[in-house]
Amino acid sequence: MTMQWNSPLEGITMTLGLAYWVLMLVWLVFFMLNHIGMVTGLWVNTLFLFVLFALLGWQVFGAPLRR
Repeated sequence: MTMQWNSPLEGITMTLGLAYWVLMLVWLVFFMLNHIGMVTGLWVNTLFLFVLFALLGWQVFGAPLRR
């Protein structure tokens, strides 16, 4: 017998727009921490910017490869 666990969040999905804004806020936090010197490394900000622009481009222009 298998136990089932019903999640209260079952069926809720994250939209592409919401993912964009969540990542934008995470990028802003890392940018500010990098600016004041608490976090070092430019690769974190560059990676977040790449993901943000990819999500923005996907939402605005659609999938990069189409049939």
